Amino acid sequence: MKGATETDERLQTRIGWWISGLVNNLAYSLMLSAAEDLLEGSGLATGVVLLCDIMPTLIIKITAPFYMQRLSYAVRVCIVVASALIGFQLAGWCDSVALKLLGVIFCSISAGAGEITFLAYSSYFNRAAISAWSSGTGMAGLGASGCYALLTIGLDISPKTAILSLCWLPLLEAAMYFRVIERRTELPSALSSRSLLSSTASPLDSPNAIDVGTAVSAIEAESTDSDDLMVMEMVADTRPAVTQTMPLSESVGSRAAHWYATSPSASPSSFISSLSLKERVSLVKPLLWRYMAPLFLVYLCEYTINSGVGPVTYWLCDGCLSPRDAFVVYN
Repeated sequence: MKGATETDERLQTRIGWWISGLVNNLAYSLMLSAAEDLLEGSGLATGVVLLCDIMPTLIIKITAPFYMQRLSYAVRVCIVVASALIGFQLAGWCDSVALKLLGVIFCSISAGAGEITFLAYSSYFNRAAISAWSSGTGMAGLGASGCYALLTIGLDISPKTAILSLCWLPLLEAAMYFRVIERRTELPSALSSRSLLSSTASPLDSPNAIDVGTAVSAIEAESTDSDDLMVMEMVADTRPAVTQTMPLSESVGSRAAHWYATSPSASPSSFISSLSLKERVSLVKPLLWRYMAPLFLVYLCEYTINSGVGPVTYWLCDGCLSPRDAFVVYN
């Protein structure tokens, strides 16, 4: 009976994470699909909506790691939901293009802050949480554009009514966080792994060294929780050769290893908050060419096609779809 209950709780948590990811990116994607309707009669290109949808999110994602930890998760979720609700109301009710674009900006703020919040909160769970969240965000693009196309083309509902009919969806994100996803305030820890690392670590002012490679392997072998792996990944990613013995004082990675060994009851966020701006930037460098640059190129090409190339080729659909309907379906 206990095993069945735990299974149900895990399933409930995964469903909560999936829906949270879906709803978090839904408003963001919906505004892109509704771009032509939002700018109708203004003479502006749909790229303006894309710019308003991208820039706030980009700014938040770049800057949030330096200040977001000062707010509790509950406060962050409330900000995310409130921003999305305001964005829907502005985009749906206002006739002014400027105010509609302001609504797009609020939806962008919601999406960016939501990603930062829920990705950080996922460190309290095993890797199934981030997998469910990622699957939900991936479905958001198809769900938002498909739903908008169904309402405005299939059911012939006005764009204003279609947007307003979906304005309640951000409340689902709050419901998932406060009612469905298991609330956690402490990070689980692999105490045996910490003990093993403690036995191999030396005091910070000691000339002795630590075999970081052995420590990382031990943690990875005994823990599947992302909080236990997060700081240890710093150890691995901030040194070119983690399998070699190195002095503890040489890098942020070795400092993380020492902290992990000597602070068994502390959370990774307490170590991260102690890092200087320069040290935090140094943690980004190993990720730049491996992940960030390729992803940047992918999204640059995607949005260039969606809002740059696509709108000038819709005349090919003449006879089966209007240019406006073709834009919605294409997105």
